[in-house]
Amino acid sequence: MIDPKRVEEIRAKMELPISEATFADPVWRLGNLYRCVNKDGIDVPFVPNDAQCDLLWWVFVAGWKRCTILKARQLGFSTLICLIGLDYTLFHENSTFNILSHTDDAAKELFKEKVKFPFSQLDEAIRLTVDEKNSSANELAFSEVWKIKSRVKVRGGTSQVLLLSEWGKIQAKDPSRSEEVLTGALPTAGRNALVFNESTFEGGQSGHFYDQIMAAMHVDETRRHFKDSKFLFYPWFDDPEYRLPSHPEMIKQRTRDYFSKLSSEVGIEFDDDQMLWWQHEKAQQGMFMGREYPSTPQEAMDAPVAGAIYADVLSKVEEKGAFRNGLYHNPKIPIFSVGDIA
Repeated sequence: MIDPKRVEEIRAKMELPISEATFADPVWRLGNLYRCVNKDGIDVPFVPNDAQCDLLWWVFVAGWKRCTILKARQLGFSTLICLIGLDYTLFHENSTFNILSHTDDAAKELFKEKVKFPFSQLDEAIRLTVDEKNSSANELAFSEVWKIKSRVKVRGGTSQVLLLSEWGKIQAKDPSRSEEVLTGALPTAGRNALVFNESTFEGGQSGHFYDQIMAAMHVDETRRHFKDSKFLFYPWFDDPEYRLPSHPEMIKQRTRDYFSKLSSEVGIEFDDDQMLWWQHEKAQQGMFMGREYPSTPQEAMDAPVAGAIYADVLSKVEEKGAFRNGLYHNPKIPIFSVGDIA
């Protein structure tokens, strides 16, 4: 859960007046030096949302250098982590920021929008402190050993900052590449590296990304070491924009039943605007709602895998409330089930 006190602490750091001490703080720099493109395609100063502030607190205040982030879509973590990597590289000579993405197109797009664009918009006095040696669709280099790279494969060399983007998708679609992430990319990060393993969940409750989540969820914080990763989950309702103007009669009973159970589980009361957004999005996403916009970690990991037999049919049956519990059966009488799948 996002603690408002953590968010306030990060925002307070960013609002301090410029000085030698504040300029040396990466949190202040991230809140004052960079620009980005928002969801509407507009060039704006980077102002972190609550979820982004929460991640900044865990990294720069609590001191977790490795984070495993399971999240809903469009919460801005790729933007934030790329800015963290860009900032670290600019202010640490001979450092390397490696970005690994699930496809070459995604790697190039991530690099163009979230690294090259913010770099190009920096104040000239800062940008000229580095000598740009090479710039391509996948790389921004200041020397042979001082660079930012965005690829589908990372192996060899070292990473002072490493972003593993959408390992969940890699795990689901290409297990051999997932193995390459585990054995090739992760070992490039040393003791003091910042490592961000950030993804929606995909691929069922097995595989390398799933194992990373399980390991991070069960870390003993009193005995952690540098290779331990902090598990962070950010659900769809962490974004205050995920809501639609509503009237009580627009909310279906099965939606209210879902939120009644969810509220008791997470300890949060939801308003009708949030319920209507979820209801509308659930109608569009169907069985993929838990994968794209999960409410809990378990919901994300329970989402059907590609090719699951009758998953779409069962999802629609569940949505209509056609499942029934508590039906009487005689335990002395066996039940036989027969399926014929063409």
